[in-house]
Amino acid sequence: MNLQSSWKIYFRTLVQNEEGDKNMEAYVTATLCTQSRGERLRAITSSQDTIVWSAGQGKKLQTLHSPVNFGGRFSRPSDKVACLFGFGTKATCVKMDDKSMTEAPAFRTPTWATIQA
Repeated sequence: MNLQSSWKIYFRTLVQNEEGDKNMEAYVTATLCTQSRGERLRAITSSQDTIVWSAGQGKKLQTLHSPVNFGGRFSRPSDKVACLFGFGTKATCVKMDDKSMTEAPAFRTPTWATIQA
């Protein structure tokens, strides 16, 4: 049950916000390219408080949350990752491409000179 007047206020006042700000090294370490794909996948799916951002249709940012790995075990060796899209009773379960979640992204950004021009 949400005791705040809006979800915006609820998320702004979470106690964990301060913990996350103080523990940025843990987030960076969890997603290092030097770690194996399995280690990165475990870091992403180890907490239901994790949020995954993805580019949706029209290049809009989508927020997916509560990732769970339904595989990666003896009885189900292949990884099957799902997240929730949306909140409450309207949340939709979305199967994720675990390879794209754990690969190091390659960004092409303009140079500072191009930005200033």
